[in-house]
Amino acid sequence: MGSAKRLQTEVIAIGTELLLGQVMDTNSSRLGRKLARIGIRLSQITAVGDELHRIVEVLKTGLDRSDILITTGGLGPTEDDLTREAVAAATGQKLAFQPELMKDIEALFKARGFRMTPNNRKQAYIPSGAIAIRNPMGTAPAFIVEDPRGIVISLPGVPRELEYLLDRVVIPYLRKKNRLGRQVILTRVLRVCGLGESGVDRQIGDLIRNSQNPSIGLLASPGDIKISIVCHARSRREAAPLIEGIEKQIRNRLGILVYGVDTETLEAKVAAYLTRLNLRLSVADAFTGGLFCHRILGTGTRRFAQGFVLPSRRAQMSFLRLPAKAFSSLVKNQEIYAVTLAKNTLEHADVGLAVTSDFKGSDGELRGTLAIAIAERGKEQSQSWKIGGTREGLTQRAAIIALDALRRYLLGKASVER
Repeated sequence: MGSAKRLQTEVIAIGTELLLGQVMDTNSSRLGRKLARIGIRLSQITAVGDELHRIVEVLKTGLDRSDILITTGGLGPTEDDLTREAVAAATGQKLAFQPELMKDIEALFKARGFRMTPNNRKQAYIPSGAIAIRNPMGTAPAFIVEDPRGIVISLPGVPRELEYLLDRVVIPYLRKKNRLGRQVILTRVLRVCGLGESGVDRQIGDLIRNSQNPSIGLLASPGDIKISIVCHARSRREAAPLIEGIEKQIRNRLGILVYGVDTETLEAKVAAYLTRLNLRLSVADAFTGGLFCHRILGTGTRRFAQGFVLPSRRAQMSFLRLPAKAFSSLVKNQEIYAVTLAKNTLEHADVGLAVTSDFKGSDGELRGTLAIAIAERGKEQSQSWKIGGTREGLTQRAAIIALDALRRYLLGKASVER
């Protein structure tokens, strides 16, 4: 089949529930991550419903263009579990009963104290000549068909069972079959906040276009842009300097817009800076309904002193101890108002942050000013943005903007203290 770089590998996720959105396909992403570690990169993921002719068609098409097909799901005992029949039809085989698999299924039912129904016998049939994969985690045995056109590996759809068989049987099989022991795909993801996908593309577009190995890709998601750097190599030691070289070029261009690597989050970065600088944070939240505080608290940090959620005009007036007339005058300038709130949180903290807005609108669409202020004793800074959107979208966006503003502020302090 050639080297790992050339292997064409597909996942075929089987189940009408996937097409209806009733179940999320987490198996394909799990397969993608685990196969990449041994040098196999997925070229395609296909979802197909529980219809025999459609599954057969997808399998035949896959065998015409790929070296390895991995199916997930459809190995249960019911009438709509059709993966066994489809793989047999696509590879020109008949289904054959496997007594050893039947014994495993019967033993599992007995161990769990359940009575086996006749339809479970169906699960002991696999395509003739297939390699049986015994499944101690469930009643659905898996199997491998080595067809002249390529390999078909059929795994159960239950994530726990799939992962167990993938780690213990499938990956060792693929390593041996394709001599992948010295092949890896190493991936690093740089996380960017404060610039949209098109803006990031303008900054590093030439690197993306000219990248081969490592390759560079962009993925926009709510809250940040992910820049993936993917390197094929014979070992992690060989791949690491190649990844680091590209990462350095990207960081040189984007600077502090890059806030983290791989699974790091904005709130985790903020919490780390608060700990490093030995600062206690207090928050006055007059817009996100506690979302900002929730995200910070989710890190488990002990540097969060207190949070005040102020959803109404009355709550905000009470917090500031201002009469209506003075309050109405103050909120005319959202930045000044945010600074006032931030300074009023400092009694039991070293750093105060405030989020305010004057959004107005109807039919679910709001527009106005979002303001963020950060204060210490004798020092404050603020910034405002004219933005619009739905209340839910603006709430999420405001929390992200506030987290990033605080991250940059703390990064500046950390840089000065070096």
